[in-house]
Amino acid sequence: QALRYYEDFLRLAKVHFGGYHEDVCNVTTCVGQVLQSLGHLERSLKSFQDALRIAQVLYCPINADIAAIQKKIATLHYFMKNYDLALKAYHAALDVELQIFHEQDSK
Repeated sequence: QALRYYEDFLRLAKVHFGGYHEDVCNVTTCVGQVLQSLGHLERSLKSFQDALRIAQVLYCPINADIAAIQKKIATLHYFMKNYDLALKAYHAALDVELQIFHEQDSK
């Protein structure tokens, strides 16, 4: 039932806010999490990839939300035994996190 509620909200949010809005990004991530919990890994991966695409438009490249979504994508690839893709996604998330820490140290 949670999946249905999130998907309904997502449809309404896209109509009301457009495709590139923080709420659309957050709910798209929630849909991915519910799908992952239900074992629908391919659909979950697509949802997280959509959320990442939205986040990359909304936020600067050095953003904790982007790193978090990349780690979710990496974890899914790992569960799906796509180890090379998992490693690539984990490295991308780590690169973002290192840049965040570097910026904080500079202040």
